[in-house]
Amino acid sequence: MDDKRDNGERILRALVGEGRLEEAIEYAQDKVAAGEQWATDWVPAVRAADRDQVSAIQYFLTKRADEALPDLLANEQGGRTKLWMADTDWAAYGDLRVRRTEPGRAEIALACWHVYRDFARYVGNNPPNDAETELAPEGTAVVDLALTVGVVNDLAARHEAVGVPRPLGNGSHLAVVVPLPTS
Repeated sequence: MDDKRDNGERILRALVGEGRLEEAIEYAQDKVAAGEQWATDWVPAVRAADRDQVSAIQYFLTKRADEALPDLLANEQGGRTKLWMADTDWAAYGDLRVRRTEPGRAEIALACWHVYRDFARYVGNNPPNDAETELAPEGTAVVDLALTVGVVNDLAARHEAVGVPRPLGNGSHLAVVVPLPTS
């Protein structure tokens, strides 16, 4: 990774860690406008992922969200569910929320994060704890903005979003409005 990208991603992670999602996205947009293509992964848009170019984590969290959405969208009260998947060295999580915004539309909001659970954490006397599996205020997890952007962009494209994904305002979730399924 080159120095510009390394420094840029360090700044983005710091902004996200402080719950300043909107500023992080603006920073990434400025970097893209300046010709730094690495920052594209941090900018919300309505675009389907190229399955050959996404991580397995993004692919499977998107799949899990797609599986959960029909029930959440069908519920007039909306709802919330936790997505997760794991391997021997890591676990990835997503907090998926749905609420009706107006007749025929719903807002999908998502925040994703991951936890390393590799053997080195145990040997180094720093095993993962339960708080890492939950976002604040219940836990200590920090949003992975690039992962969240990737999954939300893909969901926005799949569900024909009305507008571009945007920060929800709680410092952790990106949200997009979608039409409700007609069937």
